[in-house]
Amino acid sequence: MGEIREGLMKTLKPIFIFLIFSGITVKATSQTYHPFPDSSAIWGINECFDESPFCGFLCDDPYCVSHSVFIAGDTAINGNTYHKIYRGDIFATDTLSQNYIGAIREVNKKVYLHLSPSPTINFNFCRLVNNPTDTSVLNKDLLLYDFDVSVGDTVFYDYLDSTKIEITQIDSMLIQNQYRKRYYYNVVSSNFSNCNGLFWVYNYYIETIGSPLGIFGHLGMYFENHSELLCFEDTEIAYPDSLACYNAVGINEESIKENSVSVYPNPNNGSFELTIDAPFQQANITILDVTGKVITQQRITQKNTQLNLLSHPKGMYFYQLLVDGKQVTGKLIVQ
Repeated sequence: MGEIREGLMKTLKPIFIFLIFSGITVKATSQTYHPFPDSSAIWGINECFDESPFCGFLCDDPYCVSHSVFIAGDTAINGNTYHKIYRGDIFATDTLSQNYIGAIREVNKKVYLHLSPSPTINFNFCRLVNNPTDTSVLNKDLLLYDFDVSVGDTVFYDYLDSTKIEITQIDSMLIQNQYRKRYYYNVVSSNFSNCNGLFWVYNYYIETIGSPLGIFGHLGMYFENHSELLCFEDTEIAYPDSLACYNAVGINEESIKENSVSVYPNPNNGSFELTIDAPFQQANITILDVTGKVITQQRITQKNTQLNLLSHPKGMYFYQLLVDGKQVTGKLIVQ
């Protein structure tokens, strides 16, 4: 009997070793970190205010406005490379006015924001809305997100009234067949400022994307005002889906069947072919960059049309294809 047990243990031992090392490999693979975007990313955001700015305290009608925040270009600050952040306001005419907010950089899985020194910053960062002369948040790195955390760790936001949050849970979200970590937290210490989005209904932030209140939603807003992330898109994922950002930036209208239109290859090196696999009489394509700027427009007269963006920078672009009065929108990736 002892010989049988000894033989069985010898047989099972390599199996145990294999399972142990297999588990480590799977665990390490599942912990692949996806950095915060450094180019070609857009956040669609909806901001709502308790009172309309057009009548203030004279009326109680809430007022909401949608806008985009996007990364475009780099800049050097104190010898470090940052990625510039802009805000585009969307008007009824679908034109975009761009306002420089500041710049971000990531160091050891921590994302920092360096605000523009301009006194007319066009986003609702509470410290500057309530006190435009407050310069304590300027000319310095402000912690935006900390992705280098584990359950039980504390994150300190000194510029948000010395607020501390504790990471309570970390799980993963499946977004278009890719996993992104989600970091849940509780506020454990604060002066309970009205200027703090960390107290709002969402108590988590997402790897690559940030807060469901918008990229800066947890830093701004006050009293009954609030913001909401409508969409996020970069060269890898679109959240919550691939059409959300088109709707958010106001370029999605009545559409023809999407499976009738294809762009190949996509991603591409700047040269690609547009195919309209359906009869049509008139078609035009407009290609825009992430800021909403029109890059090129062209009339389409045949089923297959060769197009190129070889003279333009690598990154993410949107296209609007108008076919006999109906529209298809899509995304182009130039690598």
